[in-house]
Amino acid sequence: MISLNKGGIWRERFLQALPEGEQPVLSDLMELNHIRGIITAALEGIGVALVPKYCVTRELMGCRLKNVFPSLDLMED
Repeated sequence: MISLNKGGIWRERFLQALPEGEQPVLSDLMELNHIRGIITAALEGIGVALVPKYCVTRELMGCRLKNVFPSLDLMED
């Protein structure tokens, strides 16, 4: 997973939003300090990006990225 911080604050919010028993084990976390860098890394196939949906609207609409959990109701951030 590619995230803004190694502390995993976004990752923890994400995992809490998943139904109990359906939380994946996320052992590898790559920290990048720029949203566009995270998106570019995901586009290049480096990993799954955990970013606000509004940051990747264009990439999602163009099918360049895929929402891996489309039915999950996540906080905006």
